[in-house]
Amino acid sequence: MLLADPSLENFTSYGCTPASVYRGVAVPAYAEVAAASPCSGAIEQLCAELGNVMLDCHQSGWDGYGAVAISVEAYELAQRFIRSLPAGIPRPLLSADSGGCVTFEWQVAPRRLVLVSVRPDYRIDYAALFGSAENHGTEPFFDKFPVRLRDLVRGVYQA
Repeated sequence: MLLADPSLENFTSYGCTPASVYRGVAVPAYAEVAAASPCSGAIEQLCAELGNVMLDCHQSGWDGYGAVAISVEAYELAQRFIRSLPAGIPRPLLSADSGGCVTFEWQVAPRRLVLVSVRPDYRIDYAALFGSAENHGTEPFFDKFPVRLRDLVRGVYQA
């Protein structure tokens, strides 16, 4: 792959294409993610969306209120998180939080959702809401999607 800007090399460590290549591509919010393989189109679309989030949030104060920039480490770990998504898990929405983490969101209703923040220190924070029931915690992340999160995400889509 040819890169026009050598500074983008850090953002292709895990096979994700820089977001600038995909600007303007419409991405459905809840498409099914195919089996996690490096060639998967759904995985590559998520990587492109992650690239857009990184481009939007790579400088301090990106939100106008002093938010922490997403670091290269957080970006790379979020790429690895994307590649760890199990087959059959619906596609999350991606964003950034003010602490410099990449956030993944699975939501079907205002009180039926799971949020996961990927931190640059190999931990993921999660919060789930199922009606009035709440669940939250922190899990280590070393390239394997935690079973607890898989079950929570699947629970969001079950009636």
